[in-house]
Amino acid sequence: MINYVEHKDIDLGKWDRSLKLRNNENICLESWFLSAVCDRWDALVGDDYETIMPLPINQKYIPLSKSRRLNASPLILYQIHQKPLLNM
Repeated sequence: MINYVEHKDIDLGKWDRSLKLRNNENICLESWFLSAVCDRWDALVGDDYETIMPLPINQKYIPLSKSRRLNASPLILYQIHQKPLLNM
C-alpha cells in the first residue's frame, strides 16, 4: 500500500537505505539533495520504503527566466521500485 507521508514523518534513515540497497545513483532522490533544493518535500511511500517518490512542495531557487518555468517538478516522476506499480 502506498501512503502519503508528510516531511516531518519521513524516516530519512530508511529513505537513504532504500536508495543504497538498489544502487540508485540519481542524486535527485537523495534526502540531502531534496532538502537543499526544496523548502519542504513530502513523499509517497510504500511497503516500508520499498517504493518511494518525493513530492517537492516549495523550491528554494528562482528560475533563470520566466519563460523557462516548469509546470511540474521533474522530481515527482522518479521511483526506485524495480517492479511496475500497475500491471496493465
